Amino acid sequence: NNRLGKENVIYTVNAADKSIVMSGQMQDNQMKMNSMVKIVTSGTVTKNGDNQSLHVANANEAVIFISADTDYKNEYPTYRTGETKETLAASVAKTVADAVGKGYDEVKKRHLEDYRELFDRVKLDLGQTVSNKTTDDLLTAYNATGGGAATNAEKRLLEVILYQYGRYLTIASSREGDLPSNLQGVWQNRAGDYNRVAWGCDYHMNVNLQMNYWPTYSANLAECATPLIDYVDSLRKPGRVTAEKYFGIKSEEGEENGFTAHTQNTPFGWTCPKFSWGWSPAAVPWILQNCWEYYEYTGDVEYMREHIYPMLKEEALLYDQILVDTGVKITLPNGEESTRLVSAPSYSPEWGPYSLGNVYEQGLIWQLYEDAAEAARILKVDTALAAKWKENQSRLAPIEIGDEGQIKEWYNETRVGYITNGSTESKVPKWESVHRHMSHMLGLFPGDLVSVDNQEYMDAAVVSLSGRGD
Repeated sequence: NNRLGKENVIYTVNAADKSIVMSGQMQDNQMKMNSMVKIVTSGTVTKNGDNQSLHVANANEAVIFISADTDYKNEYPTYRTGETKETLAASVAKTVADAVGKGYDEVKKRHLEDYRELFDRVKLDLGQTVSNKTTDDLLTAYNATGGGAATNAEKRLLEVILYQYGRYLTIASSREGDLPSNLQGVWQNRAGDYNRVAWGCDYHMNVNLQMNYWPTYSANLAECATPLIDYVDSLRKPGRVTAEKYFGIKSEEGEENGFTAHTQNTPFGWTCPKFSWGWSPAAVPWILQNCWEYYEYTGDVEYMREHIYPMLKEEALLYDQILVDTGVKITLPNGEESTRLVSAPSYSPEWGPYSLGNVYEQGLIWQLYEDAAEAARILKVDTALAAKWKENQSRLAPIEIGDEGQIKEWYNETRVGYITNGSTESKVPKWESVHRHMSHMLGLFPGDLVSVDNQEYMDAAVVSLSGRGD
């Protein structure tokens, strides 16, 4: 028995018959794991004295086949396939045996056919030229000024390389039946040692997961987006428990009355918030924009009906029940007077402070209602609900212009970075002029709230972006 990382993984390694097998399980959640390495060579393969490694000799080449799996299944509440360790081991061994049976050339051929069908869809021409510089030298030159700086054609080359590298990573990490790509990806090598794995390799929905998938559709990789849609859908059942615990919104058996998740979540149903920076119920409306884009790019009405609209509808139902009427008078787009609805408490990602509504949440809820109502219209369903959603949307009034012409991040903001309490103006706690999160700009991108259809909003967005150094 060997232990890895704070004794969270207990596993055994055994070498035999030109193969090495590692099997074990996590100690915190008992997830089983198994992996096999199989060597195919015309040389000799002998087992070393440690019984955990092999020695290859007298060989011109060695082909190494590898497979690994767990008994994980994204199905609430158990998240397990129910396999025994023997069944799991047999499944991994069969995968390796099948690959060995096909042989190196056939496995490679099948891989390239699968990969190229996706990768070769997009050619990007920014006026780049081939360079003799290595990639690291290109990067150094790209950032240099004066002598040694890259030419414009070399800069465009590096940009094209990075763009296509991003497409490669998406193809490699987000395929049908998989979990979506996450913070550190599936390549991190420190399993079981939480202190050495940044953010526990989880999913962050206060921009990280969304950014992973922003380019997916425009990069012609719609198939690679379905793991994200499936994952968000899988948060609904555990998210209903969180909605009940934190908002008092109860879903009876079989009901879809509202679900919630926050900044941090995991494939094991972790949907509750971690205070304070992790409080973000609007994380779900935000990630649902990524899901809605599948329909916008593909036009697949039936897929939208089955997979996307149910999530939009349930989340809209949640906000129908938790929005708070502030009593603050506002003017609706039709000129009538009403009072503002807000999500409370609101927390602007990474720096706060808590407030009675803010542009981050209000803008995301606005977009949720926009997409849910549009989906209902396309599907010709829930007419009365959609009308209610449009009414609530009009009362969100997410955008206000501040004293310096900026889009306010908080509704009591005056100048950029300053808020008022009563008649006293003070700087926003922890406020930084170039903070990496610009959450009040989500109506500009990826949302539809701020666009060229409203020049006043566009001008204010420019002021806000300039104030952050962008």
